[in-house]
Amino acid sequence: MTTGKPWTDDEQRIALLAYAILLDAQTHEIKTNKAALRRATLPQLDGRSAGSYEFKMCNISAALQDRGADYVTGYKPRSGYQRSLADMLHTMRPDLMPAKPVTT
Repeated sequence: MTTGKPWTDDEQRIALLAYAILLDAQTHEIKTNKAALRRATLPQLDGRSAGSYEFKMCNISAALQDRGADYVTGYKPRSGYQRSLADMLHTMRPDLMPAKPVTT
């Protein structure tokens, strides 16, 4: 079981794909089963726990919130995410990551 190790790029991509399924379903008001998606996704991660998966989903919400974008309402934003997560999210789904307004 992996504990305390940073998420790899591959693991983050898998989590982002699962998150996008949920966000797209929410946007289109399609019912989804978060638990079933988690169960299907976990075997693809390197021994991550369900709690670790849930926390990563909250990190994705935080990355989206920081950009002023919509996020999955069932995953309250939790800060402290890897910068590579936001970069990867922008690359994989630029439609979800509006440009952050410049403040002076």
